[in-house]
Amino acid sequence: NEILTYPEIQSVSSSARVPGTGFSWHTSVIREGDIKGSPTGGNITWVDYDFIKTYQIDLIAGRSWSEEFSTDQEYVLVNEVATKTYGLGTPEEALSQSLIIGGGDTLKILGIMKNFNWNTLKSADIPIILFPVPQVTSFFSCKIGTDNIQKTIQSIREKYDEMFPGNPF
Repeated sequence: NEILTYPEIQSVSSSARVPGTGFSWHTSVIREGDIKGSPTGGNITWVDYDFIKTYQIDLIAGRSWSEEFSTDQEYVLVNEVATKTYGLGTPEEALSQSLIIGGGDTLKILGIMKNFNWNTLKSADIPIILFPVPQVTSFFSCKIGTDNIQKTIQSIREKYDEMFPGNPF
């Protein structure tokens, strides 16, 4: 969190994947209580609590995770396509639903994200499930201001090299 003291850095997030790099896990997903349906494929990515803020992803219902609520780790965020794919009803109705993921874990829905491009701008919208894992550190993303971009990137690079010597930036 030291990097957040830099005035040009607006937010920082860590995740297992970032848009354009695929998903953490592709597995079966079914709405809890759906005895007639069959599991549908789901695209899951592990992200920290600041991912939504850093990527400026709009929520159309519910809310994002908060460190103030320890139970938030039991909840996922899904996009609009997921509400249709898994038969969750309207975005507001989906907030009272749960998903069975990978045939085992049952997770409640905390928020509904507006559809956004995860793969390419030409790709069709697909169901996306974001799962909170605050300690995930495969990718780091920074939202920076537009003043002194090169200086800001250099400052981030220096801190990164200090924290992760020998790893490519």
